[in-house]
Amino acid sequence: ASPKPVTVAEVVQLQKSQAAKPVDANSAEFRAKNGVIPGAVLLTSSGMYDPTKELPAAKDSKLIFYCASEKCGSSSKAAEKAIQAGYTNVMVMPEGMSGWKKAGQKTAKPNS
Repeated sequence: ASPKPVTVAEVVQLQKSQAAKPVDANSAEFRAKNGVIPGAVLLTSSGMYDPTKELPAAKDSKLIFYCASEKCGSSSKAAEKAIQAGYTNVMVMPEGMSGWKKAGQKTAKPNS
């Protein structure tokens, strides 16, 4: 299975209804400069994170992975790792943080 692509607008709707959890696959430096989607799970690394420790326990949680932009592959890499770990409801927002900001959406400071 591969992650389903979703648009920024779809993510906004999912977040309003608390139906999905954004998952940030960016680096700490990127987050410090650009912020994160409010309420996002902050992964330690896109390829090396531990799904059992860093993702919600429920394997059917709706997870939306994102990274910097469409040029960044970290969100896809992280999403595939979640699928391999048994998560069944995995999405990727290809526009990433740049698309989120372009759409005028709120960002939060990373609380790491």
